[in-house]
Amino acid sequence: MSNDDSTTKAQATDPVQEVLERALGYEIATGKFYERAIDIADDPETKAVFRGLSMDEGDHQRIVTEQLKKRYPDKEPGPKRSNLPHPTLESNAQTSLDALKAAHGLEIVAHQRYRAAATKAADEELRRVLQGLADFEQEHVDLLASELKSRGGKPWEEMELDNWVRDD
Repeated sequence: MSNDDSTTKAQATDPVQEVLERALGYEIATGKFYERAIDIADDPETKAVFRGLSMDEGDHQRIVTEQLKKRYPDKEPGPKRSNLPHPTLESNAQTSLDALKAAHGLEIVAHQRYRAAATKAADEELRRVLQGLADFEQEHVDLLASELKSRGGKPWEEMELDNWVRDD
């Protein structure tokens, strides 16, 4: 194996890069979900909630992309497969309430994954970035739970959600 081959292999298996690329994929997929949810929403208030969340996901994408560029300046940042929860969470949404419930589940999973990744972070800066993203996602969880309750819906319980989530 040449020196260039071993460098490429090391870069491909870098766990920090893997975490960041998966995070980017998740943020992109969640942002796309919110764009679809805006169309599904059947009232202006819910559309506004989804617009705000879509903008937040764009901010999260920028945070992760900045980390990738900073840590891997010679590589164009690109997302890995996103590990989204089970597709029925997002694909069965037909009404505002359905979309809010799906969004709540997506945000719980994002919070759990960022929090877990932060505890395993390779360095303090990465830990801080991942914990910051976990905190943002928790704000989304709380907002969506409130929105669900105000419309007569029931937020996900973490154990209930675990039955729907696949962890690939």
